[in-house]
Amino acid sequence: MSEERDPLAVLLDTVVYAPIGAALHGPEAVEELAAKGRQDVANARVIGKLALARGRTEAVRLAGEVQDVVGDLLVAAARAAGAPMAGPTTPPPTTDAPADGPPTTAPSEPEEATHLTVVPDAAPDAEELAIPDYDNLSASQVVPRLDDLAEDELAAVQAYERAHRGRMTILSRIAQLQAS
Repeated sequence: MSEERDPLAVLLDTVVYAPIGAALHGPEAVEELAAKGRQDVANARVIGKLALARGRTEAVRLAGEVQDVVGDLLVAAARAAGAPMAGPTTPPPTTDAPADGPPTTAPSEPEEATHLTVVPDAAPDAEELAIPDYDNLSASQVVPRLDDLAEDELAAVQAYERAHRGRMTILSRIAQLQAS
């Protein structure tokens, strides 16, 4: 249970003893409080840097996953549209003919597929695209202009981009616009 203090003792503590203690020991207390404050700020900075590094790492990982999914969706959309797909090429098997017998076929290791390339049926010329001077524009200049294009104009830009430069930024934005 708490003990009730005499109001006169509380008044003396507040008015007399606390100011005397602050006058005599205040500089020590201020130094201690400043040191604790500096340590708290340093700890907060370290925690903040760790959180930022973790966030950056996670953002890069998620961006890679999104890019993979979008690439898969573009390939699936191209397949659904009937565009022929070209994968990595495998050289024809080589034949080594021993001097005393029939030729033998040496097995060749197929190259590992790193990506598929869509081969468009007929890509339009740059002059036929709805975006003037298309070949001289960067992806960051093309993407905002895609919003104003009709469906057939988007398809033409998509076919041209796949056939020539294959910029994923532009192809991904076209896929988003076509999906909505």
